[in-house]
Amino acid sequence: MGPFVLYLNSLSTDSNNQRIENHLNEYFHLPVQQTHPFRSEEYRKLAKCASYVVIQGPVEGIDLTNTSAPVFHIDGRGALQQLDGLIDWNKYQSFRETVFGRLGGSKNNQYRYFPYGYLAAHTGLGTINHCGFRISVDLKELANRQKNHLVVAVFGGSTAYSTYCYDHEMFSWRIQDEITRELPDLKTRYTKVDVLNFGQVGSVLLNNIQTWVTFCNRIKPDIVICHFGWNDLALGMVTDPVLLTEYDCTYAYPFEEWAKVLHSTTGESSTGTESPIKIRNTPQDAIEAMLARVQQFGDLVSGCGGHFIGGLQPIIESKAALHTNEKTVAKQASNPDLSLVFSRMTNLFAMTSDSLAQLKRLKVVDLHKEFGLLDEEVQHFADRVHCLPAGDCLIGKIYTREILSMVTSENA
Repeated sequence: MGPFVLYLNSLSTDSNNQRIENHLNEYFHLPVQQTHPFRSEEYRKLAKCASYVVIQGPVEGIDLTNTSAPVFHIDGRGALQQLDGLIDWNKYQSFRETVFGRLGGSKNNQYRYFPYGYLAAHTGLGTINHCGFRISVDLKELANRQKNHLVVAVFGGSTAYSTYCYDHEMFSWRIQDEITRELPDLKTRYTKVDVLNFGQVGSVLLNNIQTWVTFCNRIKPDIVICHFGWNDLALGMVTDPVLLTEYDCTYAYPFEEWAKVLHSTTGESSTGTESPIKIRNTPQDAIEAMLARVQQFGDLVSGCGGHFIGGLQPIIESKAALHTNEKTVAKQASNPDLSLVFSRMTNLFAMTSDSLAQLKRLKVVDLHKEFGLLDEEVQHFADRVHCLPAGDCLIGKIYTREILSMVTSENA
């Protein structure tokens, strides 16, 4: 038997198994052998000669003394993680090609040094470039592309990053796939398309604008999608009031603790001293600051000759009726620090949806409202805000509809 990946699945067999097997095959570029970890004789035989061991389900009780192979597990998002919680440097060695990537350490799922390195390291779902973006193409080559080559850039937080989706399941990938299939039948100058996912876990609109300035000035995307909502609203409610109301600045609250560490500050209160974090701003102020940044982003893109699509992202409460599993996850607390804010998110999104008319000269899609047409038949959400592949598929279709309308109207 040649090199292979041993996939130990202690969970019930379902259609998701084939999805994960395909991901393991793409990740390791090796065939996959699946067995139950407690089928002792079969497991011991396969474990001795496996190149990698991957566990789905509880690790406790599995005898790992039978293998000398690296051991991974499938986390709750479906991401492939080393059992020790560190980054798989064999897969993501490009991180170490920059000084800030090397200085960032080996721990997975934590904030890093943006914009010179990735904002947050979330590995195991697929391809990631030097700076943590789920992008596999060479950005320099796109700068010299032909006029028939359409480039779409997607911005947002973890929902744009698509934290529960493999590469070919992200809504950014689905946009590219669908447009590629549609282009031959359209009256447009474009014959090729690349959709670039600049989403970063934990980012707010100010980070998105910084990303656009840093990475997109050279390539000048034809269309920019800004998938916004949850992060700016939730974090805007706990941001410093002066920065929010005077300057439309929102930030991730751990940055306050970073400031303490960097400057050895003592005696000053911060969000890190509160649990749950107290609300500092009104809903109106958080919404106005967010929409001001959306307007700014759209004006910047338009000023550089690009088209802009703003999309108010959907949340689980957007749906008219919830799948059985969604009813369960909707009640689960995802971040105790922000529990006071999260209890207000349903109302914040309703208020934002009603306020989108404030955005002038911009194309805006209300995905919150569009998801209101969905019923309980399909599970679209993994938690209150992050979509499963079914949800990303629908988001991709909605954005594709708007992009196709734009590119065909250019020739009208």
